[in-house]
Amino acid sequence: ETLINKGLTTEEEIQKFLAIQLGYPTVRLDRTYIDAATARLIPEKFGRRFGVLPLYRSESASGPVVVVAMTDPSNIMVQDEVRKALGEEIFVTLASTSQMNTFLDRIWAGGEGVGDHLMRRLGIRFGETTADGRFTLLPTVCLGACDRAPAMMVDDDLHGDLTPEGVDSVL
Repeated sequence: ETLINKGLTTEEEIQKFLAIQLGYPTVRLDRTYIDAATARLIPEKFGRRFGVLPLYRSESASGPVVVVAMTDPSNIMVQDEVRKALGEEIFVTLASTSQMNTFLDRIWAGGEGVGDHLMRRLGIRFGETTADGRFTLLPTVCLGACDRAPAMMVDDDLHGDLTPEGVDSVL
């Protein structure tokens, strides 16, 4: 923090260094899908105290996992507590402290994100298909449009800079 305050480095540079040193991938919370229901599976106080935010459920080669952002993924005891609280295996990513604080505020303020809006509007959850077979919601790490996040693809058309309201015009 002192190095950042003195202008000698940035939070992003420190995050990149830590990712290499600790061997965890980084995540930009402003450019990734966050399922509010999954994020709220751990208590707010715990998430804020330890800098932890469950992002979404996914599949790995070994089965289902919850992708989790942490500001200090080296804390194995916190990882164990998160695993126990979620009742599932976790895939840990490294997030910056400033983004963690911002997104914990958003999650616990109850605002609806693009993913939540899509689920409500289509009446399905991620990994499901609408009854008429027209839409399947699948979370993805990258559409090659980070500069336009949040983004989604409908057929072969990429739609970026989405808001919950903007989703309605796409559908």
